[in-house]
Amino acid sequence: MMKKKPYFLFLFASLLLLLIGFVKSEETFDINVHDTYFIILQNHLYWLFTLLLFFFFIIYLTLDKIRLHLLKMLTKIHIYGTLLLTVGIFFPYDLLFTSSNFLLVDDSQSTNVYRSFCVLFFLIAQVLFIINIFVAIIKKLRN
Repeated sequence: MMKKKPYFLFLFASLLLLLIGFVKSEETFDINVHDTYFIILQNHLYWLFTLLLFFFFIIYLTLDKIRLHLLKMLTKIHIYGTLLLTVGIFFPYDLLFTSSNFLLVDDSQSTNVYRSFCVLFFLIAQVLFIINIFVAIIKKLRN
């Protein structure tokens, strides 16, 4: 009987994001940076995060096959934090906030701040993952 590994959630989430990326084809992701307003097609971001989550799944699978034991707490923080923050980045904010016919930059300021915090904490979770790998390598070299 195979033990359930939490990193298989990355595979499931990447397949789900890939499917959502094909379904939502014309929505945009708007980013306001200083005086520049970036508009990115949202399914491109879905595909980018699909590749990123699948990459994490491959890394965890490889580390498991070479028997490099990561710290369980940091692994769980990385996996669940990454998945929750991905949901935080792509949450359908139009369900919560009413949108006007003409989109103003000031209308989406709270959404942009929330997404910025989600992206910041997402990057912190990735730094924890790198630290976890280095700690595991150091522990394996000492044994």
